[in-house]
Amino acid sequence: MDVTVRGAERTDVPGLRILRSQAIEDACSGVYDRGDYADLVVAANDQLEAWVDDDTMTVLVAETPITPVSYVVFAPDSGVVRGIFTSPEYQREGFGSVLLERSEARSRQAGTQLIRATVPTIAVEFFEANGYEQSAAAEWRGLPADTMTKPLDR
Repeated sequence: MDVTVRGAERTDVPGLRILRSQAIEDACSGVYDRGDYADLVVAANDQLEAWVDDDTMTVLVAETPITPVSYVVFAPDSGVVRGIFTSPEYQREGFGSVLLERSEARSRQAGTQLIRATVPTIAVEFFEANGYEQSAAAEWRGLPADTMTKPLDR
């Protein structure tokens, strides 16, 4: 896996919105009724551009030599992962795991002791494979979800 991880730039936002829509469509189709997630696919994530500009948030992009294939949004100071998305063509190749590792490292450097994410139920297996544990039932944008946590041991 030849991957580069870098901070997102404003010029990345349109492509990352498309990547996000494709990832949600791929993950949700066949699992949920289309009406339950259709708005997530077609709606632009208006916060993404603001997050790229926000000093309290970090948006990291994983890319191959050809294209961005995954991104994560997190707040290092609080250890909250706001979202992680991987293009369907590149899933199960380790890009998301690399981004989680980088998020954890930056959160640890910021002094955070616990990292957490509220994720749709369909993403629980991915987070568990990366050392996270379910801590509470939740809701993610109208879909059943779980809050996943992982201690950041020094």
